[in-house]
Order: sequence, then C-alpha cells, then structure tokens
Amino acid sequence: MHDAIRTAALAYQPTDLPALHGKFLDAYGVAGWADLPATEPYLWRHLAYHLLAAGRRAELGATETSALLDYRYLRAKLEATDANALLADCDAYLAGGDDEPIRLLRSALELSAHVLAEDKGALAGQLVGRLMTWRKDNPKIRALTDQIVASVGGLYPADLDSRYATHEQAGGALLRTLAGHEDEVEGALALGDGRLLSWSADRTLRLWEEDRTPLAVLRGHEGVVRGALALGDGRLLSWSRDRTLRLWGEDGAPLAALEGHADWVFGALALGDGRLLSWGGRTLRLWGADGAPIDALEQDYYRGDRAAISAWAARHGYSLADLYPPEEIDPLMAGGRVAKVGRAALRLYHPQTGEHVHTFYGDAEFGTGPVVLDGGRIVAVGDKVGRVLILRWHSGDGAAS
Repeated sequence: MHDAIRTAALAYQPTDLPALHGKFLDAYGVAGWADLPATEPYLWRHLAYHLLAAGRRAELGATETSALLDYRYLRAKLEATDANALLADCDAYLAGGDDEPIRLLRSALELSAHVLAEDKGALAGQLVGRLMTWRKDNPKIRALTDQIVASVGGLYPADLDSRYATHEQAGGALLRTLAGHEDEVEGALALGDGRLLSWSADRTLRLWEEDRTPLAVLRGHEGVVRGALALGDGRLLSWSRDRTLRLWGEDGAPLAALEGHADWVFGALALGDGRLLSWGGRTLRLWGADGAPIDALEQDYYRGDRAAISAWAARHGYSLADLYPPEEIDPLMAGGRVAKVGRAALRLYHPQTGEHVHTFYGDAEFGTGPVVLDGGRIVAVGDKVGRVLILRWHSGDGAAS
C-alpha cells in the first residue's frame, strides 16, 4: 500500500516530493519525535526515511536535540520497535556522511543488541556503560550520557569519567554478540545471502538473519555438532559426535539423517558432482546428493592410508585432489600402482579396484616416501637405518624381490 501511494504521489506531483514528505511529517503535530505515539508503528519504522526525503537530516542526528541524540527518542523507539530499527536509523543518517557521535551510538547499540533483545529496560545502562571513554573528547556523547543519567536515577554511583569502563566500549573491534547457544560454540560460517550459520556443543545449529536477529534453531543432533557447510543448492550439511550427518533445507528445516558411521564424524565435504564425502573413526563414507549411502572404506584411522583412499576414490570417479587440499597429497601414485608405507611394510594397491595387491616386509621401519618406477615394476623406498631398498614386482606370479 505504501509503495502504491508513493507511486501515485510521484505521478501527481513529481517535482516537489520533499515538500510532500514535509507535509506528511508536519501532519503528526508533535513537539519532538520522542513524543510520537506508540500507536504509530509505520512512522516509528520509517521516520528516518521521511526526514531525509524531506531534506530535514538535521532533525535526525546533527545536533544534541536531534532524535538520535535524544535519550527519550531512543527509549521510545526501542519500546515501539527493536534494536535493529534504531541501527537502521543510524545507518540512514550515516549514509549522508560520517558523524562520530552517531557512529559511536550505533556501535554501542549493536554491542548491546543481544541484551536489549531480552531486556529493553537495559538501554540506559548499556549506552552509558559503552560510551564512558568517549565522554571526555566528544561533547555530544557527554550530553547524551548526562541526559541518560539524569533520566534514570542511580545508574552509576561511581564517577562516569572514570578510566575504568564497565562495559566493552563502542568503536572497538567487537561489533556484535549473537546470543542463544547454551554451550560452547564450535564454529560458524557466512552464507551467500548474508545470513550466518553457527553450531555448538549444545547439539544445535542456529541460523541468523542478515541483520543478526535469530532466525531458526536446527535441532536433531544428539551430540556435539562438530561442523557444517553450505551446499551449492542452498541446503546445509552438518556432522556431529552422535555419529551422524544431517541435511537441512535452506530455511533450516530437517531433510535427512545420514547414518552409518560407527564413531564421531570428524568432517565432510561436497564433491563436484553433488555427492558427499564424510570421514570419522576408521571409515570414509560416500553419500548421494540426497544423503543416500553409496559406499564405505574402512581404514586404520579416519584419514589414514592415502594409497587405499586414492584407489577407492578412483573407483568412484575421483582423485586425491578431489578429497584433500594439495599440501596434504603425498606422491603415492605412479606407473599404474599405488604404494603406501607402514612401519616395516610397504603395501601395493590396484589404483582402479583398490584391491590389496602385495605387501613388502622389511627388517627395519620404512621411511615415508616410496617412489614407483619403471611402469610400476620397481618400488624404491628408504628405511630408518639409512638404506634405500629397490623392490621389483613380478606381475606374473605375484612375487617380489
């Protein structure tokens, strides 16, 4: 409706829009914007827009009596809306040029947003506490904090100009605190649309709006959530100590539980064709894009024998480069076979089938860099007593020397 009326007004009188905004504002007949009735939700949300469009920016934040530097207005707007609406007013004003008092006020409000979401009555204490160190050098901040203390008695019996600030100060490195998790936060990531996803030892994940208000709590895991990632189609994938992975819709709705791991799930990734790879305990597991199980590879430990992993990956159409970053890939493959050392053993695997072909046993612990030569017929490997062993593979009878 608002947009329709605006379009009609522009068509009727397109050259004098600022005057129309001014008439709209004057029609409210209030002595100050702090006196706007709580029953005017539209203007509480959009006052900054109309003031700026009317060319009346000064009423928003330029002087000590402007709306954003009037504690009465800040308190009344918070009661009528929320902290993000106050932040939007600050952003609208700052879009016209930097202004230190409004920038500091915005920082104090953002730092306090998680507190104000639970207790709007904490506004006075939050603002005064977070602006203490700026009183000395900024007359507008001093005037605002003095006004707050005069309006709310007994806030700070101690000296407001003390160098010992009671809160995290505005204008610093910390921008905002997102509160809601009930245990240690294990990680977070930024989604492509500006939202945030976090996960925690409280067994949940949480989605946060672009303005950092809570959007959804993702429940389903029964253990610490170890990690999560966003898939290319907008879905979310998480994994946990409860031995499962879970797929979630873009909005956080549960889609599927991926079960099969016998131990904690330590990690996962999305492969280029949409399939999913996870690892945990002694197992790697391959899943379809919809979470359906495809195959599993048992290992000595979850990212253990790269040679066997390489062969297993090749059988499913991947290479080690699809599964690991370059710095983690050992030069294991050459000449049509894959080689991997153990303490006093060197194992060969078929690169396509993953079948264990042969194991060479030595009398001392091998080093970590086998080299496959001569089309796969010779393997050179060092051992821990300083020798280089040359091993020849006889493909006819399966023997080695």
